[in-house]
Amino acid sequence: MDSRIRLILVDNAKKYRYFSVVFILPPWEGIYRQDTIRVASFAEACQIHEVIRKTYQKLEYQLVGLPSISIPERVVFILEYLTQLNYEFIKKKVF
Repeated sequence: MDSRIRLILVDNAKKYRYFSVVFILPPWEGIYRQDTIRVASFAEACQIHEVIRKTYQKLEYQLVGLPSISIPERVVFILEYLTQLNYEFIKKKVF
């Protein structure tokens, strides 16, 4: 991975930090397709994913892995996770 790309990722992660939780889904070979927007091969996508994951960890984000399930099921997973997180914040009187 080009070091310029790493610097851009780090700068953007610092600049646009709005919330400490990041949902992350690794490349999923079964549905991965190259097109005019997604030009990286699957192997390259895996490398990019690893750089992104390590960058978020280095910046102390809390990574939440999304399971490789359908989009509606992912939506439910995210909403349930955020609901639980909100409940924990309220219990701790974070807000």
